[in-house]
Amino acid sequence: MADYGTQWSALIPFDTVAERDWLMDELTKELSEYDGTPACWGPQVQDNNTIWVWDDGWTGGNIDRLLEVVAAYQKEFGRNAMWTLEWSHTCSKPRLDAFGGGAAVIYKGEIERISTMEWVWKKMRVEV
Repeated sequence: MADYGTQWSALIPFDTVAERDWLMDELTKELSEYDGTPACWGPQVQDNNTIWVWDDGWTGGNIDRLLEVVAAYQKEFGRNAMWTLEWSHTCSKPRLDAFGGGAAVIYKGEIERISTMEWVWKKMRVEV
C-alpha cells in the first residue's frame, strides 16, 4: 500500500501583535466545513516577525484553507505584499498518478493558483 501526501513550507510575515494573534487563531482553527482539518500543522512564530507554516505530507494540512486564511489576513489588515506558496504531491512508492504539485500567489486578498496537472492539460490541448 502506498501513502499519498502533499508537502509545503512557507513563512507568513506580520507586523503587529494583533496580526500575529489573528493569524495564529485562524491557522489553528479546525472548521467543520473543512472536515475538521486545520490550515497547517504546527504553525510556529519565528524571531523575524513571521509565522512558519508547513505540512510534511502525512499530517493532512489543508492548502485551500491556508490560502483562504492568508487572503483574509491580507484583507483584514490591508496588507499589500504578495505572498506565494508552492507545494508538491508525493507518494511513499512510485505510482503513475502520485506526483505533481502547484503554486499560488495571493495579492491584496485575491488568490491565483495553478497545478502542474492543469498546466500539462492546457499544453496537451494546444498540441493535440
